[in-house]
Amino acid sequence: MPELRTDDVALHVEVDGEGDPVTVLAHGLTNTCRELAQLTPLVVGTKVRFCFRAHGHSGPAASGRYGFEEFAADLDAVASAYRATRAMGTSLGAGAICRLLASRPDRFERMVFLLPAGLDRPFRHKARFQRMADALETLPPDQGPGHPPGHRGHAGARPGGPPGRVRAGPDPVPGG
Repeated sequence: MPELRTDDVALHVEVDGEGDPVTVLAHGLTNTCRELAQLTPLVVGTKVRFCFRAHGHSGPAASGRYGFEEFAADLDAVASAYRATRAMGTSLGAGAICRLLASRPDRFERMVFLLPAGLDRPFRHKARFQRMADALETLPPDQGPGHPPGHRGHAGARPGGPPGRVRAGPDPVPGG
């Protein structure tokens, strides 16, 4: 499978179809590019699916950064490399598209948002998610719900850091 290397991460990429238009498909948090595989036959032209940093088959970020700015950079790197003019995203992927559009509103000709991330409201459950991250940290590597032995690790795994550690950062919304 193709891999796209940026200054910060190696991203796993899968391409289906051919011709124009080129659509980049961005998956949700803790998922992989395969999340949107069932939708690709419904999209015309070339479909480019990828795994965000520390998700699926992609590597962890050298910087250790996992915010919407970085996910948007992953999306833009893949979209630029494959000359995508359209974008489709679910949850985290939709949020990454929105983050990219905040700085480059004309980046894509068309967009589809499935189950978009709640970027318009403050995140009210940081403490709950932090407790979950702390609990996941106590699990042995390659173990945990839905991860059979031999699994590459949890989303958020990074070199030198414990597997599965995902820290809730500041709200992406001003005043949040």
